[in-house]
Amino acid sequence: MSVYAGCVFSGGSEGSRDGFMLGTRGTPQSILRTTIFAMDPNPWPRRYKVIVLVSLAVTVLVLGTKVVQFSQKIGTDMFSQHIIEVSYDIDVLGVGGGRITLPRTAATERVGLWSIESESAQGQVAEIISITDSEVERVFMATEGEFSAGDKVRLLGDVYFGDPKEALNITFETVRAISPLGINPAWYVDGDGETWVIYVHGRTGSGRGEALRFLPALKEERLPVLVISYRSDGLAPEAPAASVGWGYDEWLDIKAAVRFAESEGAKRVVLFGSDLGANAIMTYLHEAGDLTPVAGVVLEGPVLDVQATVDRAAAEFGIPGILRPFTSGLVRVRYGIDWPDVDQIDRASQFDVPILLLAGTEDPLTPMSAVEQFAAAVPDDLVTLVTFEGGLPGTLWNVDPDVYEAAVLEFVTRLIAS
Repeated sequence: MSVYAGCVFSGGSEGSRDGFMLGTRGTPQSILRTTIFAMDPNPWPRRYKVIVLVSLAVTVLVLGTKVVQFSQKIGTDMFSQHIIEVSYDIDVLGVGGGRITLPRTAATERVGLWSIESESAQGQVAEIISITDSEVERVFMATEGEFSAGDKVRLLGDVYFGDPKEALNITFETVRAISPLGINPAWYVDGDGETWVIYVHGRTGSGRGEALRFLPALKEERLPVLVISYRSDGLAPEAPAASVGWGYDEWLDIKAAVRFAESEGAKRVVLFGSDLGANAIMTYLHEAGDLTPVAGVVLEGPVLDVQATVDRAAAEFGIPGILRPFTSGLVRVRYGIDWPDVDQIDRASQFDVPILLLAGTEDPLTPMSAVEQFAAAVPDDLVTLVTFEGGLPGTLWNVDPDVYEAAVLEFVTRLIAS
C-alpha cells in the first residue's frame, strides 16, 4: 500500500470491478496512475526556476530603468541646448564690514574672484580671510542691492554683466554674421591690425558675457575682438536638433563668423573658446577645409573625448560595466552624435595650427590624464599647456586672472609677430 495526497492506493488486484483496479476508496487505478505520473513528486526544482526567472526579470527591469534614467540625466548635464543655470542654494551666514560668511563647500572655498548673486542683489567675493570645518569667510563687495544673513545665493564665474559698454565702458558695435540657420548677433570691439580674436562662449556662463572678464586685457592690446553667438544659445537661431553636438554642428557658426571677419578686412583670426565653444573650434579645424585665415586657437576646458566622458558618468551613476557599451550606444542614437567625430584625442594628429590649451585640475568632464595625452599626441609641439589648480571649464580666469591673461596675450602676440 502507498499513501499520496491523502489517498490510500492498493498495489494488489483485490477490489477490482469492471476491469479496473480500484484503490480502497474506489478510484480506478489507471486514473490514479495518470494522476501520479502527471504530478511532479519533487516540485522544488521547478519553483527554483520560477524564482530565478522572476529575479532575472526584476533585475533587467531595474537596470533598464536605470539606463533610461541615466540617458535623461546625461542629456540635461551634457546635451541640453541651453546654457546651464546655477541654483540659489548657498545660505549667507553673515555679512558686514567688507566680509561675507558662507557655509564651506567646494564652491565657496574655491580660490579666486567670483560673483555672488541673490534674487535681488549682486556682488563679488575675492580672497579667503578665514576657513573652518564648516564656514568660509571671504572679502566681499556688493555691486547692486543688499545682502543679509539668511539670503539664498549662488556663485558664478561671470563678474561683469550687461554688454561691454554697460559693464566696462568699452565701446562696441553689434554686428550680424549670416549662418546656415540665419542671423547670429555678435559684439565687435574695434582694434588695430588685421588679426582678429573671435571668442566662442561655452555652456556654463552667461553666453557672450563670459568674454567681459578678459575683454579689457584684449582691448588694452588694441586687438580687434568679435564675440559671437551660435545656434541654440538664446541669441542665434535654434538648431533643428534637440541637443547640442559638442562641435558636431556648431562649427558651422564659427565658419560664418570667420567669413564675416574676412569680409570686414581681417587677414588672420585667432579662435578662442571655452568648453562647448572650444569643442566647436576643434571641429571647425577638422571640417572647414581652408584654414589659411587661422593663425592659432585658444581652447579652455574642451571635452576631449565625449564618449569617454559619458562612460565615466555612467560608471558614477552605477551602470554596470557590461551595460556601458549599450548605454553609450543609446546616448549616441538619442542625441545624434558619432563618437569618433568628437574624439579629439584620437584625432589629435590631424591638428596643424598652434594651440594654447587652458585646463583646470578639477574639470569634471576631462581629467588631466586626458589633457596630457592629447597634448602629447598633437604633432610638432603645437600645444602650449597651462593648468589651473582647482579650475573648472569656463572659469579658469576666475582662479588666477593674471596668469590667464598673461598666457593668452603672450600666445596671441606671438602669433601676430610670426
